[in-house]
Formats: sequence, structure tokens, C-alpha cells
Amino acid sequence: MEKLRFQLARKYGLLSCNITHVFSGHKEYEESLILTVTNNGGSICFTFFDLSTNEETKFDNPTTGEYIIPLKKGVKTKLIITANKANGAYKIVKKTVK
Repeated sequence: MEKLRFQLARKYGLLSCNITHVFSGHKEYEESLILTVTNNGGSICFTFFDLSTNEETKFDNPTTGEYIIPLKKGVKTKLIITANKANGAYKIVKKTVK
């Protein structure tokens, strides 16, 4: 059984920001984050840090599409979004598989 939960979303024009958010993996079930990006110009970067190993997954000016980031069980993942004059939208959904 799959469950999808909305986490973050934003539509923007000329966005310049530094945003931080922390996600926690479930202790029992498999979870992943689904990042959907529409990139119409400017500069935007999504950096995911696994706080247990400091492993980094980086999407620098990603093309329009969908990206899946698996979450480790019981481990926190930190997301840093940095943007400079970016145009487009993003949405993050957490998928849980029971």
C-alpha cells in the first residue's frame, strides 16, 4: 500500500532565497521524496544531506521533470534550496510504502 503526503510547494518568478527543511525517514516503512520541478530560467539548486553520513545529493538547475530521493529508515535528511532570479515551480511529496 502506497501513501502520498504533500510536504512543500511553490510557484515563483524571480525567486532569490535560502530555504532549509528537514525530513525524517519512518522507522519501519520504506519512504522516499518525490521532487517535481518546472524550471523556466534563473538559478535554483536543491541539495539533500543525509544527516547520519553527511552524504550529499545535489540537483543544480535541474531540467523540468521528476526526481526521487530515497529516505533511510529512522534517519533525518536536510534539504537546502538556494535560488537566484529563478522562474518556475517545485513540489515535494513524501511517498510511504507499507
